Amino acid sequence: IMEILKLVKQELSGEKSTLSPLASH
Repeated sequence: IMEILKLVKQELSGEKSTLSPLASH
């Protein structure tokens, strides 16, 4: 699970404008 979270974090950092709202909630 940790690896998945890391990958997701990388994607969030790469696409802030796209997943920013999702991450906020």
